[in-house]
Amino acid sequence: MRKLILSILILVSFISLTFAQQKDSTRYKLTWKKAALPAAFMIVGFTQVGHESKELQVDLREDFPFFKSQLDNVAQYIPAGAFLLNGYLPHQNFKSRAIVTAISYATMAITVNILKKTIHETRPDASGDNSFPSGHTATAFTGAELFHQGLKNSAPVLSYAAYPIAASVGIYRLLNNKHYLSDVIVGAGIGILSTKLAYSIYHPRMSIKPEKFILNFSPAKVLGQNGFSISGRF
Repeated sequence: MRKLILSILILVSFISLTFAQQKDSTRYKLTWKKAALPAAFMIVGFTQVGHESKELQVDLREDFPFFKSQLDNVAQYIPAGAFLLNGYLPHQNFKSRAIVTAISYATMAITVNILKKTIHETRPDASGDNSFPSGHTATAFTGAELFHQGLKNSAPVLSYAAYPIAASVGIYRLLNNKHYLSDVIVGAGIGILSTKLAYSIYHPRMSIKPEKFILNFSPAKVLGQNGFSISGRF
């Protein structure tokens, strides 16, 4: 079953890439080179499903038997929030950002839920049979890729800032005993690829003037854990 699903995902990726390459040259093109990293995540994740991931999870529970945090439930939305609410992203108005965000998350959610309902992998803590792939991780990496795409031309170094946040969400899902490593890796790949596909479908339109909105980040306690607070000012 897993090999069949992997074959279907590769086929869908091929169709998506072919479709994207036929678009206007002024649009973002989802080429094989751009899709290589998320595709690699998904392939590695599928190959790790089973014994290896479960052994790692056993080791993590032995090292962190009492770890429990709700921070991942909040942090998964920080990257997308930073992209969507940042009024100083060059050449992208709020409406365009909202549209590409909606397409990204719709693509991600459909993919994740189809896999969850098809594979029925039991969670490490036995709280459900929808472990594979990690929806939290996919959500976080969808937002991280949105943030990267929005800033990569004007601030290439800063554009990668959301990825550590997304990675921390995946780590917290492991430590909270909600997912195996394979779930997290595939979730990350789905999130990144969903955003790249969304940009090939709809590229955010040019905005003549920056929006008068300032987004601020600051350290804060979130549900008793160290985290971030986000505030905006018009």
